[in-house]
Amino acid sequence: MWLTPKPSSSNCPPAVNCLTFCPGKVILGPIKRLTAEQMLETYRTNVLDAFLLTQALLPKLTLTQNGSIVFLSSVAASSGLPNHCAISAAKSALEGFAIALAAYIAPKVRVNVVAPTLTPTEMGLAMVGGDKMIPMIENRHPLKKLPSVDEVAATIGFLHSRNAASITGQVLKVDAGLSSLRLNDR
Repeated sequence: MWLTPKPSSSNCPPAVNCLTFCPGKVILGPIKRLTAEQMLETYRTNVLDAFLLTQALLPKLTLTQNGSIVFLSSVAASSGLPNHCAISAAKSALEGFAIALAAYIAPKVRVNVVAPTLTPTEMGLAMVGGDKMIPMIENRHPLKKLPSVDEVAATIGFLHSRNAASITGQVLKVDAGLSSLRLNDR
């Protein structure tokens, strides 16, 4: 999570002009092995924590015009992926929360979502069995690549910038085309 405080006068509480919420836990597994506790933990981490943090910071976010919130979701929220029941449900709920929140706090604060595919981070690589699986996973994506951490971060940075001043209530998929394109075998 990134918070960018805005300078304030001594009489006013400091304002927050940008908030990025990116929880770092994913529970994967077949539904027959998932427990209710794992489903609740995934929901708590992705949705309830986003709600509580946003609720706590909302007074500081709305002190100034042009605030921005970006939630990190996943392509799994809108794509049927095996073994992703818990994270798909939680990220879908997070996206719904973000869109409703965007309507509620407009026009002072913009709210958007970034939904990447697998990103080759330490956690992402551990989920798929390491570097050796990356070529196979990349081949499933129309652009034959996975987004880098820098690409995802740049998308978040763009959504917080003045260049995105007219963008709110959107889910931007940084997924190398996985969620929307089907190509012929080449």
